[in-house]
Amino acid sequence: MTNTSATVGTSPGGEFRVGQVLVNSLSILFRNFPQFLLLSGLASSPFLVVYASMFSAAAQSGTPQISPIFFVALILGFILTALCQAVVLYGAFQVMRNQPFRIGESLSKGLARFLPVIGTSLCMGFAIAFGSLLLIVPGMILLAMFYVALPACVVERLGPFQSLSRSSELTKGHRWKVFGLAILLMICVGVAGSIIQAILTAFQSVAVLIVGMFLWESLARAVEAIVAVVAYHDLRVAKEGVDIDHIASVFD
Repeated sequence: MTNTSATVGTSPGGEFRVGQVLVNSLSILFRNFPQFLLLSGLASSPFLVVYASMFSAAAQSGTPQISPIFFVALILGFILTALCQAVVLYGAFQVMRNQPFRIGESLSKGLARFLPVIGTSLCMGFAIAFGSLLLIVPGMILLAMFYVALPACVVERLGPFQSLSRSSELTKGHRWKVFGLAILLMICVGVAGSIIQAILTAFQSVAVLIVGMFLWESLARAVEAIVAVVAYHDLRVAKEGVDIDHIASVFD
């Protein structure tokens, strides 16, 4: 596949800006759309089986039902989201460095950090869920604190607890902005997903619904991963003054 480079700029004065993160993320995505969709789809491919089971069962019963498949989907979706972020991360960094974006290379680099990434994701999930159960505010704070833990885990080759600590360090002083970025992205993805599902349902075809929702979920995971990568990059530039080549030199 051909590579189309996208130059990622940082905010004036080393300041972390949500708008700049989103603009740069969309630039990276749309200039390399086929590669990112394919990469995310490959990482999420086992989830296609779950979608087929869920929507087929719903079509037969006439209404969505909570079944063992639903809980399998939650667990598998959690794991695949983490894996997708790990493999997309490398591709995004290559684009930011104006280097060739190769699907196989991205998969290889992401899979090499599979276990630490899963461990980091589990720690994040438990911490945010526990904080949300106590009060909503602690959960919000932890979401912002740990937002760039996965990029830190992959790029800096850290363990789960070290990744959470590193993310907390990087987001300090910018957590309201990071939280706003995370919530805005969640709302946009959720609203767009509901609209797309409604449109696909109108076709009255289970196959169309399965394939369409799988493609959408793959794209959404790619978007979330790219935004996290760009946020991690911009936070390091703002706090440490390093450039993209220094950050990504670990991959060389």
